[in-house]
Amino acid sequence: FKHGAVLLSLVVLAMTAITAQQLRETLYEIRKREEEKGRAIAHALRPLILPLIKTADAKRLQEALTQIARARDLEYIQIIDYEGQILFTNEVSASAEPPRPLSQQWLDGLPEGLDGMPAIVSWDESDGGIDVFVALVEDPDKAAPEQIRHARHLRLGLNFQDVVEKDIPRVMWRMVAFALVVLFISVLGLIILLGYILRPLRELHHGLRQVAAGNLKYEVPVFSRDEVGRLVQAFNATTARLRTAFEQIESMATRDALTSLPNRRAFDERLGAEAARSRRYGHPFGLIIMDLDHFKSVNDRYGHPAGDEVLKMVAKTIEANIRETDLPARIGGEEFAVILPETMSGDIKSVAEKLRVAIAELVVTQKDDPAANESIRVTVSAGAACASGHLVTSEAMVASADAALYRSKNEGRNRTTMAHRVAGRTEMIPKIEVPPGHDDHGSARNR
Repeated sequence: FKHGAVLLSLVVLAMTAITAQQLRETLYEIRKREEEKGRAIAHALRPLILPLIKTADAKRLQEALTQIARARDLEYIQIIDYEGQILFTNEVSASAEPPRPLSQQWLDGLPEGLDGMPAIVSWDESDGGIDVFVALVEDPDKAAPEQIRHARHLRLGLNFQDVVEKDIPRVMWRMVAFALVVLFISVLGLIILLGYILRPLRELHHGLRQVAAGNLKYEVPVFSRDEVGRLVQAFNATTARLRTAFEQIESMATRDALTSLPNRRAFDERLGAEAARSRRYGHPFGLIIMDLDHFKSVNDRYGHPAGDEVLKMVAKTIEANIRETDLPARIGGEEFAVILPETMSGDIKSVAEKLRVAIAELVVTQKDDPAANESIRVTVSAGAACASGHLVTSEAMVASADAALYRSKNEGRNRTTMAHRVAGRTEMIPKIEVPPGHDDHGSARNR
């Protein structure tokens, strides 16, 4: 509605401006027509006035001027001398009243060397009059009376305002017709504008709201190939770049830089979601936590680049031996975990044992020293837990699998231990005794 009101206001302003211009053009046409009319009258009267001037009959000349002004619908008709003095006029005889001089404006406006051609000298906007001057005589008869001998120009006055008032009905109808045409075109243009501009803008606004809400996959439909269409295309391209950048940032925030596996943050989020789903629907899911045995000695003996290569190969081995729906993650230095949705206890232990065997069979070569004959082999200790019940939490699952991992470490490493079914919160899990001297997880696992 606001857009339509603004557009209609612009249309009204445009119509007003166009109508004013049309009125000016119409008045100009009328003026030009009256000027041509004045030139024609002056040209026709010149041969009629000259004989009367030569007769030197002032009375007859006065009567003739009055009749001509009345017949030609002239405001005035005057004969003036070289100095601009009025010698004869249809209004007042020069003999009855002293000559009335023209203003300096008239004298300055007279063209030099008038040769009989009518000239428009003034356009008097104050009273709507038009003055037409034409030269009468070039070499007046010296024997003629003095006032005749000094006759120089014929001056005609046309009342432009009267002509305009007579033409007002025609002009008004013309303006009304023009305004209707402009209004029709404007309404048609407004409809087209609403279809081709406002609709894409509304879609673009909706797209902006979607992006602001975090939906970077939304694309605004492109309706045209004009400026608005290119704007929409630019918006879609920008959104695509934002989506790519966001995915890269999200990957950096949720992926381990070394192994490209999901990191601890992604693991915690997925584990919390699986625990919530298990509580709501009672579906089972499993958790496997694995820790490389004696990994510190690998770094000490072969160097950290070789240790990094071992971690990469272990990550690839884990990914190759689980389902697409499972989530592998690196949750610590040499600690990995796998979340297995919709998996029962027996299957969870089988997957854990499969991963343990695959990693034990893994042979890692030293890429930084191809000439080295010694290959690197590692083993893992694994702890697994299965959850099913309405009281399961992510903390309980981690504690249960972690306790099973401790048991694998304590029983000789390179083995898998299955924890009891997790059916409640953390405090419901049996406590696993940690041997003396193992005050934290890391120190126990690195032995």
